[in-house]
This record gives sequence, structure tokens and C-alpha cells, in this order.
Amino acid sequence: MADRVTWVCCLLVICFVSSLAEEAENLSGNDSVEDEKMVDENSVSGGENDTTLEIFNINETSSKTEVIAANETELNESLPQTENTTEHKIEVVNSTTTPKWFCKGRNNSQHNDSLPQSVAIVDAEELLKIINSTSDNNTDACAVVLFFTQYCPFSAKLAPMYNALGRVYNNLPILAVDAYKQHSLNTRFGVVAVPTILLFHSGKPVLKFNNSITLDDLRMFVKNNTGIEGNFSVEISEEDYIGPVINKPTEETDYYLIFSSLFLLMFGAFMFAKSSYQELLWDRIQAIPWRRFVQWFRRDKQD
Repeated sequence: MADRVTWVCCLLVICFVSSLAEEAENLSGNDSVEDEKMVDENSVSGGENDTTLEIFNINETSSKTEVIAANETELNESLPQTENTTEHKIEVVNSTTTPKWFCKGRNNSQHNDSLPQSVAIVDAEELLKIINSTSDNNTDACAVVLFFTQYCPFSAKLAPMYNALGRVYNNLPILAVDAYKQHSLNTRFGVVAVPTILLFHSGKPVLKFNNSITLDDLRMFVKNNTGIEGNFSVEISEEDYIGPVINKPTEETDYYLIFSSLFLLMFGAFMFAKSSYQELLWDRIQAIPWRRFVQWFRRDKQD
């Protein structure tokens, strides 16, 4: 009897456990179904969001495209105006090009004595008087000045071309100054070497000639910087080799050079006598076999 009761209890327990297991499976199945539904809903909402984003991106892209197209249209419309403005400015600049130092030049009413028709060699007083003078009470007075020396070969080489320049511009003072004799002007106008050509405007040196030395270069130097038209048909002639600026360097005794050379030699000898090299040199001189040299010299003289 007891065994039967035991088996009945076991069967009841088994049935109860199986029912619990079925309920648990049903619950898990319902949860999975709900999860699947939620996933489906999320995917649907995500798809809707993606669609919304795509529509927004398309609208934004189209708006950017419209803005870019509008900007390109504006640029295309403004480019011709800019080109036209640039061309207009270039035309204005080309049409209004003037020399930096405009010079009026002299006219026919002025006397040849005060302003000679060719190159004039002047001293310091005459130079300052000419460059500080005005033309017809106008402050646009100009002058071209050559600083040279008579013993400089480079000044002599330049002389024929500069003499011809005086005939090219007979309406402009073309002057020459001996920088050796008028040395006070070198410091005043910053002349450190010869030959040096300076353009003076209203009494002040404004430009230095720094180019190859030819007559054409001298012509263009004056024309481009003063605006004065000269006689460009003038060429170098035999008269230009004669003067006013001589084309052959003269031989003169430079006493300043002699004095400076003697001073350097004496100063060098004095410093050498007080140095240690003097004793070393004296020892070397005493170590020379002078008797052998004397004997050899006597034998050679007797033979």
C-alpha cells in the first residue's frame, strides 16, 4: 500500500513539473515574439528615419547646388566687369606715364653764356649756381653732372660719349666737374668713385647713372627720367674726342699718393723693429755664411 502511495506522489510531482515547464516555455515564446515585434517596429521606425534623413540630405544637396550655381552665375557676371576694369586701368596708366622728375628745360630766350650749348666744365661755385637756378621762375630745373678726373682712364673712355650728349640735349645743362680739384663736392653729393654721372633736380642729386656706357644709354637715361626730348640724330664725331672733356688720361704727379706710401713704409718699419720678428730676422741674417759668398764672388770675378 505504501508503495502505491509513493508512486502516486511521484506521478503528481512529475505532472506538476511538466506543467511548470510548459508554462515557462510559453512565457519565453511570448517574450521572443514581443522582442521580434519590437525589433520589427524599431526597424520600421529606423527605416522611416533613414527615409527622412535621405529626404533631408537630398533637399540640402539641392539647396547647396542652387547656391553654388547662383554663385557661379554671379562670378561669371562679375568677371567681364573685372577684366574691363583692369583693362581700363592699364589704359589709364599707359596713357598717363610721366617721368618721375619732370624737367622743364631751358628755352631759346636764355643766353648761351649762362647755359652753354655743349658740355661745360665748371667749378664748385658755378655748379651750385647752375643747379640751384630756376628755369623761367619754375622749380623744375634739372642738370646732368659728370664727376671725373683727368688721370682716370675710365673717365677718358667716357669722354667722347658725354661730349656728344651735350650736343644731343642743348636744352639741358650738361656739366662736368673735376672731382680731384673740386674735392669738397665729393662729400657733399656722395661721390665715392669716378666717373660718376648724377641727375640734379631742383638743386638736389636725385638719380645716379648705373648702366653700360654708350651714347644711346645716356640718351635714354636723360629722356626717361626728365621727359626732355633731345636731338637723337646726333652721333659721336671727331670733335667729341677733342673736348671739352679730354679722352686721354694725363700723367700728373700725385703727391698725396707719394706721401701716404712713404708714411706706410716708415710706420711698417717702425712696428717691425719693435716686434719679436726683428730679432728672429737678425739671427737668420747672422747665421748666413757671408765669408763663403764673398770668396765665391771674388773667384767668379777673377775668372
